[in-house]
Amino acid sequence: MILRLFKSTGFKGLLVNLILISLLWTVSFLRESAVTNGETGVAMPAYALITSYIKSSRILFFLAFGFFLLLSYLIVHLNSSLFFLQERTYLPSLLYVIFCSVFAGSHSMNPAIPAALFLVPATRRIMDAYRKNGTAFCFFDAALLTGTGILFFADLIWYGLILVIGVIILRGYNLKEMMLSITGLTVPSILLAGYLYVFGADPGVITESFISNITARHDGPELTAVKLIPAVVCLLILFYSLLSLIPRINNMKIRSGKIFTLFVWILIISVVILIFSPGSLNEIIYLSGIPAAYIITFQVLNSRSKTLNEVMVITLLLSALGSQLLSFF
Repeated sequence: MILRLFKSTGFKGLLVNLILISLLWTVSFLRESAVTNGETGVAMPAYALITSYIKSSRILFFLAFGFFLLLSYLIVHLNSSLFFLQERTYLPSLLYVIFCSVFAGSHSMNPAIPAALFLVPATRRIMDAYRKNGTAFCFFDAALLTGTGILFFADLIWYGLILVIGVIILRGYNLKEMMLSITGLTVPSILLAGYLYVFGADPGVITESFISNITARHDGPELTAVKLIPAVVCLLILFYSLLSLIPRINNMKIRSGKIFTLFVWILIISVVILIFSPGSLNEIIYLSGIPAAYIITFQVLNSRSKTLNEVMVITLLLSALGSQLLSFF
């Protein structure tokens, strides 16, 4: 019953989506420390622009909520346009907010949320290269999007690896398209540096803020045994879904298999970042949650056991609600 409601399409699915996102974000809103900066040291230029003009923590919170709603739409639209789940559904968006709510503790404005708005369309542009004749300039477009996201969140540069991986998966070892990808990553920063120089500002602030954020290493979040339980449950479900997905990739339609391969790589990059910088969990979760949501959705849609699917979704939902409520303590 719950799963059928979550899988609803049309207005009912949209309404369920909005209610669940609002519910999980409301818990964070009720906390006194509703908004945090998300980065230490010098903020990246685009993110610093937001926080310098908007001083109210509540306004920043609602802006982050608006970004999250847009991100949820992009996650649903990615499947609607590429149709790799073989079913049009709001379930990826619902699982995304659940997954993020388990690990984020409390939602707040942080640089990874606007950066994620560029990662999703970048993935879409990478997949546009599938069976494209001639040079696939869509890799350059994807690199421009990723490079723009870096101006919000420095660690997004590591996700630039998916551009090269995407070239290899979709086009083979095409050096020209790899170089286009690398070039595209730098263009937004170069344009911003030129703008700053023309108007008398110091272009070096871009390099300074980038190095400050990319080299920062923080201790991992403090997790009590009680707060660890929802996270472990969520990870076990993700791991189970991943193990079920991998053997099926070769039996999928070619394009669907390739995009899921790309999602697995995004997940791997996220894990590596967290190993070296566990303190970045509250930011990285908004990026790693994207492939995680699709992978769990695939398991739910393709598993023959309806009872198991119901249990998985209800468990995830309870874990998210529990994690959000525990953030008060």
